[in-house]
Amino acid sequence: NTSYQVGKYFYSLDDICRGILRAKKCLFLSCDPRVHFALSYGTSATPPARVFSPETLDRDLESASRKFCSERVHVDMPNGQVTLPAVFDWYRKDFSTSPAGLLNWVAPRLPSSLANQLSQLAQRSEIRIT
Repeated sequence: NTSYQVGKYFYSLDDICRGILRAKKCLFLSCDPRVHFALSYGTSATPPARVFSPETLDRDLESASRKFCSERVHVDMPNGQVTLPAVFDWYRKDFSTSPAGLLNWVAPRLPSSLANQLSQLAQRSEIRIT
């Protein structure tokens, strides 16, 4: 089991991913869900690995989120269905506690025509998210 020493503490990669980056062990931090578009878990459901710079981190996280969403989110207006990548299901609570909130988080990260459709769907009483 590999771990890394940071100050007087030792962290595994799982500790870093789940505990620090997803803010699950730091009660005073909130999770920035965009971190899921920066982490690669080696599956087709997650983005490819890339390097981020502290100087441009916020812009890079937003760019990675937009790229991932625009390539993988599909909206079917006639059937009232949205297809989201598995990462949104796996870490749903990091994005929102409600289906409408989840769609409202995704919408601004899509091209404008798709974002408008998604916003319209979010207002419907029946939405299918797959």
